[in-house]
Amino acid sequence: MRWYHKISFCLLILGVRTADAQDSLSASLSEQLSPVTQLRDGIYSSPSLRAWQRQNNYSQIGAVYRNNDQKLYLQQEGSGQRVMTIHSETYLRQNATTTLWGHATYHNRLIKKVTFNETSDYHLVYPYVTSDTVGGDMKAESYAFQAGIAKAMGRYQLAMQGGYRGEQAYRNRDPRPKNVSSNLDLLLSVSRRINSNYALALDLGGTKYNQNNSLTFVSELGVPMVYQEAGLGMYNELMKGTSTSGLVTLRYNGLGYQASLVLSPLQYKGLFARASYKSFTVEKFKSGVLDELSTSKEQAVTATVGYQRETTSRHFLVQVRGTKLLRDGIESKFILGNPDSSNVLRLYKLADELRYTHDFTEVKARTVYGHTGSTIDWYAGVEAGYVNSIQEYRLPNRELSYSHWLAGIDLTVSKSFRSTRLTLAAQAQRQENIEATGFWADLSRDKAQYDMLTSNLTYLSASRTRLGGSLRADFPLSEKLGGTIRIDGAHQTGIGRHDFSATVAIRF
Repeated sequence: MRWYHKISFCLLILGVRTADAQDSLSASLSEQLSPVTQLRDGIYSSPSLRAWQRQNNYSQIGAVYRNNDQKLYLQQEGSGQRVMTIHSETYLRQNATTTLWGHATYHNRLIKKVTFNETSDYHLVYPYVTSDTVGGDMKAESYAFQAGIAKAMGRYQLAMQGGYRGEQAYRNRDPRPKNVSSNLDLLLSVSRRINSNYALALDLGGTKYNQNNSLTFVSELGVPMVYQEAGLGMYNELMKGTSTSGLVTLRYNGLGYQASLVLSPLQYKGLFARASYKSFTVEKFKSGVLDELSTSKEQAVTATVGYQRETTSRHFLVQVRGTKLLRDGIESKFILGNPDSSNVLRLYKLADELRYTHDFTEVKARTVYGHTGSTIDWYAGVEAGYVNSIQEYRLPNRELSYSHWLAGIDLTVSKSFRSTRLTLAAQAQRQENIEATGFWADLSRDKAQYDMLTSNLTYLSASRTRLGGSLRADFPLSEKLGGTIRIDGAHQTGIGRHDFSATVAIRF
């Protein structure tokens, strides 16, 4: 993890060296505390729109401790996490034509009670993970950094952004996975001011993903069966089991690309819209087999529309966002033979078959209104949404589907007491299940996969109520340094989840 320390040091030095150029800490803090700012950051996430993302420069470095547990959960992702994070970030409009930004993050995680999954980055590679019925807690360390620059050239902004994430996950008892994964991202962007208040931006980007897995056993009392999962409890019959050496090695190779078109106001007044398309393909390979075992192909389309208006004391933003995601799971069909007429028998691929599909739809609306500049600053927010998810496997036919709606409210209140500002936030959200289907009639009830699927369906279809809150204190440390202490907590009925986090940070 030595790279993390170098990256953090560079970002910290950048912030210290530009401290004289920073806007006042109080103005920067007011902007960071605003839920409207947090929502509008997504509008200006295009690199060539970053010059208008914030009104004030800022830099900060901090540490966060988080812990959560839940009784109902997705078996492959575990029952909760205990995480220690160190994070540094900066945003700097260096002059009238140049904007810089970046962040570096280190996570040290304990992932609790993971079963039916010995592979990292489940959300990227599912359903094709390596699994067993034993599982257990997993430890993981990851580091990530991202940096970008935007340069004005007349009516145009030219920008680029690059990022890297690396992770190592492992367990020190049988089964003993050791997973090393990495993401490399590059995003190129150009925007053009089409009038005094609007700009149109185009983003084009690519992603390279890799993961190497090894799964070992040292116990002399026997080892559990290892499966190469294919989705909804199905697995490759030819590939199940362990090698005679007690070692299973696999790798994942992924490539992705994306494109986005954004229309955005430049002065936080007016309509905005964003449309994006992403494609991501991952191939899975196993040692001793020349061809890929499987391929997952995901396509996602997202559209966002909304309106924002901000004055000195009044802040308003409303947006509606819809996402459509389709993931296809393609299995390679193998037979044992010698197609090259040699004397060596090996597995070789005959054909590809589409066997698994996941169709996911989400629509979410959120609005926030706030009033600042008086004795107390306050913001009130309302949100509503709908989710529909359908996973299917073909031959044998299996299905896991659910749909739900959600609604929530939140309130943020901030007040200064001499040189210290206290911010109190509270949220309430209700998620109500509409319908759910679990169909795996071919699977015997005494199989571990049957219990896993039943448990996952129970979690995904559970109605729940979430109540949460936070208390934050911001105070000066010196003329150019500020400190932050924040405590967050939440509880969800229906799935029995508890969340706690504590944050300390230095702003400059």
